[in-house]
Amino acid sequence: KAWSVGGVEKAVGDEITVTADVTVTAVWEDKTYTVSLDANGGEGTMTGATVIHGKKYTLPANGFTAPEGKKFKAWSVGGTEMAAGDEITVTADVTITAVWEAIEYIVAVTDGTASKDKATIGTTITLTAGEAPAGKMFDKWVVEGATVADANSATTTFTMPAGNVTWTAWEETASLPAVSGNYFLADDVKLTDVWKLSDGQTITICLN
Repeated sequence: KAWSVGGVEKAVGDEITVTADVTVTAVWEDKTYTVSLDANGGEGTMTGATVIHGKKYTLPANGFTAPEGKKFKAWSVGGTEMAAGDEITVTADVTITAVWEAIEYIVAVTDGTASKDKATIGTTITLTAGEAPAGKMFDKWVVEGATVADANSATTTFTMPAGNVTWTAWEETASLPAVSGNYFLADDVKLTDVWKLSDGQTITICLN
């Protein structure tokens, strides 16, 4: 740090006047290093630390906001993953980096199946409607939390969002007779009405 002459610190290059025997003593100070915290794609800031050479530093709890669809997993120190609360010995400047992992969200399906029951954001999931009860047929998918490619198709897909998804395969009661044949429309029936047919059923619409 400096030289001490009679208890007074002096820098290298300073001059003293010698009038008697004198001892010039070296003055030492602790060497310190900077510990920095890197969000690695997350948001926010965390305060690092200044640590004396050879001293220990305790890894803190994560204070960054995770990227969408991810959660905090660990800290990376020199490529080694370590948990919050672990200690490192500081002998040089060091950057501690947050490690994130993808969150698996739940896919819940009523009256049907999904290709996965858990998935990470961006995963393509296939939905398949179950067998309809007697007297009913598949109508559409009703969803909480996502958008399906074709809500009116018994087999369709959707892209997993950042959250749990609940799907229901809605069925409607068949509104036509259980046999094929010719049927006449009453005056109060709109031609814009949509009627669904069961497998193998045919219908002929006749106007009076």
